[in-house]
Amino acid sequence: MAKAQKTRFSISVSPELLAALHAVADATGAARASIASELLEETIPTLHQIAKAVTAAKNKQVDAFDILNAAMSEAMTKAGQMGLELTEVRRGIRRTPSKDESPDSGN
Repeated sequence: MAKAQKTRFSISVSPELLAALHAVADATGAARASIASELLEETIPTLHQIAKAVTAAKNKQVDAFDILNAAMSEAMTKAGQMGLELTEVRRGIRRTPSKDESPDSGN
């Protein structure tokens, strides 16, 4: 399967965001740009809904707030789902005892 073509562009980020990207990159071994790109890819549907809501608001359409509310609700739902997934991953991680430790040695 061929990779989708991507376009490069530059963005300015806050020092706090840069530090967070560095932290994730250091922890995962992934490139900062890849991490940022993946996070943005996941927001595409929400970005489209926001654009639709802003366009509707500019055209003074009454449903602009409904559209924006739906976009924000979807984003919050996804964030909640990610939190649940992280909780499940955390529960699944078990510390494997070393050779020198026995399960009942208390180490």
